Amino acid sequence: MRINAIWYPIAQWQAAKRFYGELLGLRQTECSDEMGWAAYDDGSGLPLFLVRRPNRAGVPGGAVVTLECPDLDETVARLKQAGVKVEWAGSEGDSVRTYSIYDPDGNLLELSDPVK
Repeated sequence: MRINAIWYPIAQWQAAKRFYGELLGLRQTECSDEMGWAAYDDGSGLPLFLVRRPNRAGVPGGAVVTLECPDLDETVARLKQAGVKVEWAGSEGDSVRTYSIYDPDGNLLELSDPVK
């Protein structure tokens, strides 16, 4: 068995595509606006899918994707400037700092420093 996909339910389709593509800088590899899904890649080989399912979008308690950011401070500042909700989530000693961010539908993601 292997992980095939990780996906978030989306209601705000265009805003979500802008958030994941332009603001987070993930590369859109496939998209079907008609069917309501898009795939994004960070080069690791495991895609992150957005699936247009308004009735499930932003519901708390789902999966959380953590994105490793080599320049966490710059990324956090840029996202805040773009109006993204950013919250300090804490740190684990001196090695990892984590921020929570939310996509346009309220789905939770985390940003962290590279593990040293």
